[in-house]
Amino acid sequence: MPPTLLRFGQVLMLLVLFAASGGHWMALQSLAWTRMLLSYSRDGQIVAAVTKTFDGRHPCSLCKVVEKSKQTEPEQARDMQVENVAAFVEPTPLVMVRAEGSSWRLENPEWRGEARAEQPTAPPPRGAVA
Repeated sequence: MPPTLLRFGQVLMLLVLFAASGGHWMALQSLAWTRMLLSYSRDGQIVAAVTKTFDGRHPCSLCKVVEKSKQTEPEQARDMQVENVAAFVEPTPLVMVRAEGSSWRLENPEWRGEARAEQPTAPPPRGAVA
C-alpha cells in the first residue's frame, strides 16, 4: 500500500473519531471562549476577563448556538458517541510482576558480539586546518 494512501486513511480515521466523539462542538466552544476572552480582556484586567468568560452568565452568540445545537441533537446520537469512543479506545491492563531477589536488568543471552582491545592501525583523520 502506498504511504500516501496509508496516511490518508489514518487522517480520515482521526477525523471520523473526532466527529463521532463530538469534537466539532468542542472546537466551536473553544473558538467562542477564545473570542470572548480577547473581547473581555480589552476592557479590563485579564483576571476579570477569564472570570467573565467562564462564569456562564455572559455567553456570546456562538456559545448560545453551540448550546442550542447540542440540546437539539438526538439523545441516541449522544449515547452512541460514548459507545463508539469506547470501542476504539479499549484500555489494556498492564501487569508487571517482579519475583523477590530478581533484577529489572534485561540480559540478552543470544548476543554474540566481540570485544576488541587493539588500537586502530591509522590515526584518526584530521581537518585541513589542523
